[in-house]
Amino acid sequence: MSTTTTIPDWARFAPSLAHLLPQLLEHEAVLAGYSSGPQPEAAAYDPEEPENLSVLIDNPWGEEQWITIDASGCHWFDCGEPYRSSFDQLLAYLAQLPRPLHTFGTVAWDD
Repeated sequence: MSTTTTIPDWARFAPSLAHLLPQLLEHEAVLAGYSSGPQPEAAAYDPEEPENLSVLIDNPWGEEQWITIDASGCHWFDCGEPYRSSFDQLLAYLAQLPRPLHTFGTVAWDD
């Protein structure tokens, strides 16, 4: 995804974070879900909530882990405890996760 690509529909509620999308989507092979907020139609909508992107990590241990990214960094809960990191630390984590074999090749039928 280039910086001139339009914002994906799932990220439309966080246009101020669109500059992070190219780096984040380089790791799409290990991302199982996406969201953004705050979403005005949500029951728990809070207009004071900062814009955010959320990604679901597809980690090798089979645990679902949502990470929320906003202007102050990355946030998540593990065993009920809050954690935080920088966006660069998140990218380093995503880079070291094992990826499915198909992400290293091209579809043979396209040749």
